[in-house]
Amino acid sequence: MSIIILISVFLLISYAILLLFLILGWISMPIFYEKDRPNQTKITIIIPIRNEVENIGKLIQDIDKQSYRNNLIEVIVVNDCSDDGSKQLIESMIDQVKYKMILLDLPSHLRLNSPKKSAISMAIDYAFGDLIITTDGDCRVESGWLKAFADYYEKTNFRLISGPVTFHHSKSIFHKLQIVEFASLIGTGASSIYWNEPNMCNGANLAYEKKAFMAVNGFAGYENQTSGDDEFLMHKLADIYPNQIGFLKSKNAIVTTSAQPNLNSFVKNFPLKNPSFNSSL
Repeated sequence: MSIIILISVFLLISYAILLLFLILGWISMPIFYEKDRPNQTKITIIIPIRNEVENIGKLIQDIDKQSYRNNLIEVIVVNDCSDDGSKQLIESMIDQVKYKMILLDLPSHLRLNSPKKSAISMAIDYAFGDLIITTDGDCRVESGWLKAFADYYEKTNFRLISGPVTFHHSKSIFHKLQIVEFASLIGTGASSIYWNEPNMCNGANLAYEKKAFMAVNGFAGYENQTSGDDEFLMHKLADIYPNQIGFLKSKNAIVTTSAQPNLNSFVKNFPLKNPSFNSSL
């Protein structure tokens, strides 16, 4: 019994130290504020989708309202066999937006193992941006989203920048519990990055240099993993570029997405909405 007590005390102290480590990291990390200055960074936003007709139009409109020069913005939407009208909706919006938008279809032979990684890799071959930003078709962004990332990148020259993600606010208690749980995971990832021990990020709001992606041969080595478009890539970049991974602590950089409507849906889709596993379509 005494051994069990000692082990329990040891684990409790270890957990308390870890929590203190994470809390201090978050508190110590300064909030980033954008500067009123012109930007030069070309940005390509990659959005892999499958059956997002109810959401993708709102995201495209959000990007059209960015406080960023339109000639520096490119959006590449990669359609993974949508059958709900998503493709037709995007096609109808291409000529309506002020920035350059490209629609690609993911070939069937690239869907075998990890369609999202395949979609991103294919899009990067077309991308004109120096900075790649990935997000999901069901997300929403603020008007200062790209400005925040560009300013932070131009100030730090980080190879990879993780951004904050949260759920849309709701009166539902279950939704609020998900927001708290999600915030703890995002905060853990942010603090770990601050202490130069990156271990968690979210592909719904992730930026990295195109040249850095090419330098580590993209997702090579993880082709057979269904996940890996976010964390595996972050670890590859951190190994080659130590101390060049950052977290953008900025209100304008927040991406919002939808919480699961009920417990059954939460359990079924947990790997898709958890920042540790947010890698599949």
